[in-house]
Amino acid sequence: MHVRVTRYRLLPGTTEKAMALVKEHWIPMIRDAEGFRGFELMVSETDELIGILRFQTGDQGLAALEQSREWVFHHFGDLLAQPSEVLMGTIELEAWPTKGPTGS
Repeated sequence: MHVRVTRYRLLPGTTEKAMALVKEHWIPMIRDAEGFRGFELMVSETDELIGILRFQTGDQGLAALEQSREWVFHHFGDLLAQPSEVLMGTIELEAWPTKGPTGS
């Protein structure tokens, strides 16, 4: 599985608007991308969003990156305090609870 982690540093006070754009427009677009396996978004206390995006293969992840870059530029760019930071790689190790949500 291929993962992309993106950090968006937002202008102060724009977090709610950014979240609404992601929820209403970006997620429906990316859900249809080939190989899409999941997305999570973390909100920090300092006007940052951290997106975790999973695809089946690296090639699918790169194709989605190009699609995402264009969308961010046209719809999200005016909310950014600075350019986003992207890390990409392949999941090499995973761990999950052995017996339910609390491990018991």
